[in-house]
Amino acid sequence: MPRKTTPALRASFRLTSDYVLRWAELVGELFEGDHLRALVLNTILRLNVSHLLEDPQLNLRYGGLQPPPDSERRPVTISQAARAMAMPRVTARRYVLRLVETDSLIDMGRAGYIVPGRELVHAQALAATDPTYQNMILLLRRLQAAGIVPAPPADGPLFGRDVRYRLVLRLLGVFLSDWMSAWNASHSPGYLYGLIFAAVVQANDRNGSLIDLPSDDAKTPISAHATALSLRLPPETVRRHVLRLEAEGLLQRRETGLIAPESAFATAAGEAILRGAHDAVLKLASEITRYQVDLGS
Repeated sequence: MPRKTTPALRASFRLTSDYVLRWAELVGELFEGDHLRALVLNTILRLNVSHLLEDPQLNLRYGGLQPPPDSERRPVTISQAARAMAMPRVTARRYVLRLVETDSLIDMGRAGYIVPGRELVHAQALAATDPTYQNMILLLRRLQAAGIVPAPPADGPLFGRDVRYRLVLRLLGVFLSDWMSAWNASHSPGYLYGLIFAAVVQANDRNGSLIDLPSDDAKTPISAHATALSLRLPPETVRRHVLRLEAEGLLQRRETGLIAPESAFATAAGEAILRGAHDAVLKLASEITRYQVDLGS
């Protein structure tokens, strides 16, 4: 008999999965379905500015609409990026070189690579960045409403609406990496596996309950092909990943498509996925509290 997971774990997983899927939809449009290229760029950007999160004053200085100057970015090597994504170095190198060719990265020599500020403010980037920011604020509000993220202290927020933009986007980069950590521990790269699994879970439950997932018989199956279309991924890529997810007990094939069975969350991998999503949320909540971010309208 599968063990029942706690409401907090289920709520964290459902809310964050919905957010990750919205993020994937946005970057899928920006990068023409090449999610791994978006992931590599996001990872290098996150590492470029990770030191800013450690310094509240720098976050205040560079928390507004304009990104920090390139001089504030710390270069990242291919090896560092590959380790952060649990991705083979040769794969990371291939994507990095493509990003350099399109001027999305600047080669700083032996020091590594940076994502230049210009890459974050052109019209096409803002078309994805602004909705991504709004989606992150929505996620934080929903987590707050669920009692998972605490409300700001009564003495007022440190980060109001005028200076929270870049901070929230930095927290997004960290959160995405944390959310993937459980997948990266057993899959390489784990991002696509997590994305496919989350898409199937979401499709299975048309009511969108945060806590009470439907019984297996009540779930709405989704085909691998439909999943590929929804994620803008090549069908063969999705089918290949689905086979492994089936072998691990995380997905089951029914006559009309795929479901994520209740038993999936009782497996070691399933429990790690739920725990990983919840841990990512707790870390995010800690940062929101630390910086007293105002989540108001």
